[in-house]
Amino acid sequence: MSPEYAQRQMAKWAAVICDGLNGAAALSALATFFPFVDYKLPTRFSAAYFPAWVINAEVEVDATVRGSERTSTVIFKNSYIPGSHVPTLSAAPLWSRSFDNSEPTPFDESLLKQHGQEIQCIPFTTSPFSLWNVADSLPDGSVNISEKLSFAPSSLQTNLFSAYPVLIPLYVAQYEPEDPESSNQALTLFIQAHGNEGCIMTARTTNTTELLDEVLRQIKFGTMELEQNEEVLLLGEADSRVQLEAVDLKPFRGADKLITQWLETPLRSYSHIEALASMGKLENDDDPRIREMTEEARDELDKIFKLTKEIVMLERVVETISHRKPGEVIISLTKGEHGFPKIGNASTSALQDRLLELKEKLHNLKPHWWIQWELSEQGGNLAGKK
Repeated sequence: MSPEYAQRQMAKWAAVICDGLNGAAALSALATFFPFVDYKLPTRFSAAYFPAWVINAEVEVDATVRGSERTSTVIFKNSYIPGSHVPTLSAAPLWSRSFDNSEPTPFDESLLKQHGQEIQCIPFTTSPFSLWNVADSLPDGSVNISEKLSFAPSSLQTNLFSAYPVLIPLYVAQYEPEDPESSNQALTLFIQAHGNEGCIMTARTTNTTELLDEVLRQIKFGTMELEQNEEVLLLGEADSRVQLEAVDLKPFRGADKLITQWLETPLRSYSHIEALASMGKLENDDDPRIREMTEEARDELDKIFKLTKEIVMLERVVETISHRKPGEVIISLTKGEHGFPKIGNASTSALQDRLLELKEKLHNLKPHWWIQWELSEQGGNLAGKK
């Protein structure tokens, strides 16, 4: 995204928030579509790379669903953790799902100037491994996600964990009211700059929220609602920070949404990101769990996660059969990726054999870097040590 394009996109919001609905605001709105139309210019404008950690992980945890305890597998795929605790920016959902299947450009000095614009590189101040400190800081016993779902933090085990360090391009602009006697405050907007569909965002203030509410009411923009619990106002659509590839809590429907929402909430708060940063700064990237985000790395994890889901599914089938009543027939309507058999009166021994076969395949897919990390942690529980 070019600097001019970004300024034209932000101008319509800057004009109405700083100066209200007037002719200048209308022109700024038109400038989005017509390059010859003037628009409200920022008093300050800069480009930045915001650091982020992209997390992929498979964890097991003891969960309680409607009073019934079970061990559940949860797979996180390309979930976003801010790499810095810069105010406002760190509380924003800056990761775009369009990045999920892309391979970032390797960083070099030439990337510090784009479209003639010098780009500030915000340093990393958080560690992805501090997430385990967060888990350890949770209360002993059970933590409630909802009335029907809870888990025991002390039971958390990590079967796989990787963190991709990435830099997300942004433009940041500051605007002032045209009327020097206006009661409206200065406004800072920022926009995702990776492409022309980037979301515009701003810090929530009482002044900004009231002005936007009034503007949306006047233009009857009923499709847009301002989230009341957000520190950052989204003036468009942004993607979820947390993405769950799988949650083994069937038949409890909606568990993935509940867990996602529960994990998203602290990531919306600067104070929580600041606390995460205080738990430890990453001094170097020697840890083998820090990986480069490449197509090869993505394919490696995709194969592992796909096979893990097959194993979990088959384990639940075996569990169901082992608890069936005499004369009951269990029928599976799911065709697995690895083709485990349809279930009629099949014996559990045949399914157990298939399960062992799949687990052996999974063992052979274990990444060398994860084995390297396990070996470095010989003093602990190799499979489950955080």
